Amino acid sequence: MKRTIKFGFVMCAVALLGWACTPIEDEELRDKYVTNAGDPITVAELDKALEVSQPYPNQEGVEEGDQYIHLKNKRPEIGGTWHVGNKSYLTDDKIIVAEANGVYDVWYSAVSNGKIVNSTPVQVTVTNVFDPWMGLFTGAESKADMTATKEWGFRSDLSAVCDMCAHGWWKATSAGYTPESFSGVTWWNNITFDAAGDQRMVFAVDGNKLTTFDAAGTQMNEGTFAFSHEQPEDLVQGLLTTTCPIIGSEFDDNGQGDNNRFYILTLTDKYMTLYQWESANPGSDWGDCSWRVVYEAK
Repeated sequence: MKRTIKFGFVMCAVALLGWACTPIEDEELRDKYVTNAGDPITVAELDKALEVSQPYPNQEGVEEGDQYIHLKNKRPEIGGTWHVGNKSYLTDDKIIVAEANGVYDVWYSAVSNGKIVNSTPVQVTVTNVFDPWMGLFTGAESKADMTATKEWGFRSDLSAVCDMCAHGWWKATSAGYTPESFSGVTWWNNITFDAAGDQRMVFAVDGNKLTTFDAAGTQMNEGTFAFSHEQPEDLVQGLLTTTCPIIGSEFDDNGQGDNNRFYILTLTDKYMTLYQWESANPGSDWGDCSWRVVYEAK
């Protein structure tokens, strides 16, 4: 009898524990906030609740420049997340600082009545960020250094300064290749420093100006340059475009004119390696023959 009473007591305790651990679902709250929550905010209503602007420099705490983007949600009860390019911000009212120049899509992802509603994207253009690469190309130390210029010439410490070579060789790092490797990847036009001559080119901040000079110091070409951090292939650092041929172009069998694009394979304060591919769409590795050139700051 005692055993029966003890067993019954244990079973009752287990049942009570099981009942205590079971969540109590409030049907009224579930119906109110989920089942019958109502329609979510419309895109038009959400757009009206948002403000995206680039502050004037006289605003408190804001320096001059379009790199400042003001994000404002005038209806904080509408929770959500701001998206600026590939970055996200949880805020209802904040001035953010863009880290790079470019055109940014800005939109707000709201959570409304259990649904996600995205606002209509707006675009803002940022031009005032000082990109460190501008300093590498031109020697400028800040965005205010508008008179900065930097002179580049061919590297004198390598076996060659330019060549026609296999596409994608720089990716074969397991074989010991680097962007500056001339051994084993040159197909033709392997040009030494003495054969090329001590040509120079000058990159200037003001107007993104590019000027080239022959070995005697006579001006050859004048144009502009631009760059981006786009990386279309592995181990490519970015892209350089110029509106005039760069020094060494006479050895480039693919030709250069007023619209040239180069891979940036190396870019430091001292060295630069550029590569112009054969066609608009580079072929497979080792399948195309394209032009490579190495420079050093003078």
